[in-house]
Amino acid sequence: MPFGYGTSQLFGLSRLFHAPSHPLSSAKGPDVVPIQSLPVELLTEVFMLLCQKQYQEGSRAYLEALLLITSTCRLWREIGTSTPMLWRAIHTSDPHPHGAQNRRPLPLERLAGRLEAFLTRSSPLSIFIEFHFEGTRTIEQSITLWRVLAPQIHRCEVLALKGIPRDLAGAIFPLEGFFPYLRSLHVSCKRLWRRNISDEYLIDVPIMNSQAFPSLRNIDFSCIYLWNFRVEGISSLKLWCQDLIMPLSEIRNLLESCQRLEDLWISVSLLYDIMDVSSVLSLSSVHSLEVHRAHELFQMFSFPNAKRITLTDRQSLQICSPGRCEHLILGSIEFSDIQKHNLLPLSSQTVEELELRSCSSTSHLLNFFLDELYGSDTALLSSVRRLRLIACDWLDPDRIDLLPILQNLVDVCPDLVIYCDRWSLGMGIGSDNEAIPIVWDDIVKEYYDRIVEIN
Repeated sequence: MPFGYGTSQLFGLSRLFHAPSHPLSSAKGPDVVPIQSLPVELLTEVFMLLCQKQYQEGSRAYLEALLLITSTCRLWREIGTSTPMLWRAIHTSDPHPHGAQNRRPLPLERLAGRLEAFLTRSSPLSIFIEFHFEGTRTIEQSITLWRVLAPQIHRCEVLALKGIPRDLAGAIFPLEGFFPYLRSLHVSCKRLWRRNISDEYLIDVPIMNSQAFPSLRNIDFSCIYLWNFRVEGISSLKLWCQDLIMPLSEIRNLLESCQRLEDLWISVSLLYDIMDVSSVLSLSSVHSLEVHRAHELFQMFSFPNAKRITLTDRQSLQICSPGRCEHLILGSIEFSDIQKHNLLPLSSQTVEELELRSCSSTSHLLNFFLDELYGSDTALLSSVRRLRLIACDWLDPDRIDLLPILQNLVDVCPDLVIYCDRWSLGMGIGSDNEAIPIVWDDIVKEYYDRIVEIN
């Protein structure tokens, strides 16, 4: 779940979970009162933050928990229809296999028994299951707990299977049965710290019956192969694997089956195969696109209606057409790449927000964009109203002065507002090649109505 709120806000709202007991609260649940006015997403984030804080106080971090199951308290189900995600008033982890440091681990048989009892007790309710195979010591432990979970996963709203060992993949996939409530499916192979990932560590996901997932909307796959995987109706797809090479034909066939896809996040290396890539398929349903390394994607697909595009390599910058993009994010782009390979900035009259993340020689980049702007009314900055600089490196060998660049930006783009951190607009090069701070107060004083500091 993305944390869209500030940490201080979430901790401030945590007092809601320590309010006096409500008469309808479960005796075993947290002491909370119904809050009708707060958005569902915020309530969910507060709850998850409290869980994280709780488990960090013990001997293990929350993310290392072997198993996380959340469910709806029956009483809250009855009275909390307007805040259905406050549901997860009853939760259990493992249940608590990682307690205080002086607490002995729960025997596997008792753990499986308590887990089965919990699932039986909450049988009328849909559930959220996050299973961490990496937390188990042996394959036998994983199999024992999976046998308890497997008959219940048809009740899942969210199913997350993380760190799956290849030895166990055959016992899990394909998922058999009917999953009427499943909205999100997260699957990842066992985490690897090697630089190169060999085939023996990756999981093959076989054909799965798309009709068994009528409600599935979100898919997040990491370190797995997607041979012949087709699920129609999804709106969000994330594919990630370091050093994983996938044929273009597989990616094309997969995306062709996703006619309702709105969010696409992809970070894999693509390999040309026998497929003819001369024809370009339009994915008009995609509104948010994030591409890492997979620049060949733009030779097969166009995204005419993508409102938010994130690019992190020079090849994508070279061949991507922004279409109707309104929010363009460039990450880890270097001016030397643009200069060496003669890459022109994307031409667009619709980009209203330009965001540079972890870019080097930002002063050169902005100067380059400005030069293009002077020569063309369709250059990148022609329509930009908001410029965000996040963790950018202003350092450059020529030590281009910051203030003239800002002045040029203000003159050419009269409505431009710059959102930045102090690092992105506050560093220069000293005589000894060490970073020296430019006086931030002087910048703010000069452009107080144009610069907004972000943390």
